[in-house]
Amino acid sequence: VLKEVIDLSMAKVLPSILRSYRVECRNKKMKYVIVCYEEMTQEDAFLLNDGVAYVPLFSEHSILLFQDAYGNRYANISYKKEPVMERSELEERCFELYPEHPMLRLRVCEQILARGAADAKEAGILERTLEDPNLRPYYQKLLLSRVIEYYHKQTETGPEQGEGAAYLLKLDKKVLSRQERAGVCDTLIHNNYMEEAYKMIRDYGAEGIRTKQLHKLCAE
Repeated sequence: VLKEVIDLSMAKVLPSILRSYRVECRNKKMKYVIVCYEEMTQEDAFLLNDGVAYVPLFSEHSILLFQDAYGNRYANISYKKEPVMERSELEERCFELYPEHPMLRLRVCEQILARGAADAKEAGILERTLEDPNLRPYYQKLLLSRVIEYYHKQTETGPEQGEGAAYLLKLDKKVLSRQERAGVCDTLIHNNYMEEAYKMIRDYGAEGIRTKQLHKLCAE
């Protein structure tokens, strides 16, 4: 497949082929491969045909279980796994055309989590991913922490980020860590959301907020 011929309809289905692995299990009692994800609550089942199944694996943290005819699942079954196709440039093209693909988006999020969001576009990817109701709470917290970190860093080097601050306003501050709340409050002050920042300090204290931001708040 050439990168140039990929269109929107192809971008929706091609990733499952590009990320396909040949999984071989010689235990005759096993009938299905079950794919579970650390990041998501959903799981997928694939029928073993003569001990072989072709399984799309989008995450480095995918967990493979094997299921017998009675629905019992096993994590200690021996198997072999090898990629069928590796074309990263085609994956990138699919994501360009169809960024809503949930599994490709997870792969991009993995990269952003490892190094932090580089720009507003990457922060936006994390924000849209956070809207997925199938995310596990722990993974939601990792994504949200990177979003807060990105907007907080912008207060040190960039101009006001009204859109980013507006996103932070919607967060439930009670579920944030002390460091995250300080980052949010810092960002709100930088973007002149003084009343909202004052309420946060009233409810959670000023620990961790930069002195210059507190001075700015008091001067208003």
